[in-house]
This record gives sequence, C-alpha cells and structure tokens, in this order.
Amino acid sequence: MRRLSLIISLALAVCQSPAAEPGASPILQQAYDQLVSVRFFAFGEVSKAWSLPRVCATSPGERAFNTLVASTNGLPLFKAAVTNGTTEAKLYALIGIRHWDPEQFDAFAAPIIATNPRVGFQMGDVGMLMRASNIVAQIKKGSFEDYCPPENSR
Repeated sequence: MRRLSLIISLALAVCQSPAAEPGASPILQQAYDQLVSVRFFAFGEVSKAWSLPRVCATSPGERAFNTLVASTNGLPLFKAAVTNGTTEAKLYALIGIRHWDPEQFDAFAAPIIATNPRVGFQMGDVGMLMRASNIVAQIKKGSFEDYCPPENSR
C-alpha cells in the first residue's frame, strides 16, 4: 500500500510538471530550470579555491532554492524537481518539501535513499562527494531549516 501511495504521488508530480503550467511566473520558471540542473549541493558562501582573486558567493542551487522556497507556488515546483532534477537538485527540493509539506517528505526521499548516489557537496572552499542518504538524513533532522522562511510566513 505504501509503495502504491509513493507511485501515485510521483505520478502526480510528473503530471504537474511546471513546464506545462502556463501560469508559472517567468522568475519561478527560471529558478526551477536552474535548480533542476545544479551539479553540486551547497549552502552558505562557497568559493573556488583556485580562482584569484578568491571569490565567494552563494551557490546557484541555493539562489534557485531561495526563490522557490520564498514563493507561495514553490511546493509543486519542488515536487517536480524531485522527479526531473539532478540528485543535487532533488536534495534542495527535499528541503522545500520538508518545510512546506513534511508529511510527504519520506515518500519523496525514499527513492533517493534507495539509489543512494554520490553527490557533489561543497562547503566554503571544500568540495567532496557524499552519499545522498547522508544528506537526506541531515535534511530530515532539520539541519537546513534555517534557510527556509519562518513558520509564521506559511
């Protein structure tokens, strides 16, 4: 029964693909397009240690995440990103899903945990590969909740 529920949830997310929504704002669509193609997962200032001068900035994934999580229409886009995005994009999307619809978190996280791919993770200057399940566990604990809007804005 649980498996059927997961399949139905994921099928609905695919059917509600944001590219098919004519009313999606261009800003949200652009943020979604950027999110689904990110190649590393990072929050906070990141830099390329080899670049001179050294430049620190917010990662493209975090910028896209911030746009979607601040929107009242972000949740369907996060759910679609779990289906359509890179593994790194799926991790950002799980943070949004946990924040806006925590009851659905486990259903959307299960396929990522099951495949458990390596993902690009960056903190400051340091980039590494980590197993997705390790990051999903941190998301589930609420480690990234500080990057979401306050609860009273829900």
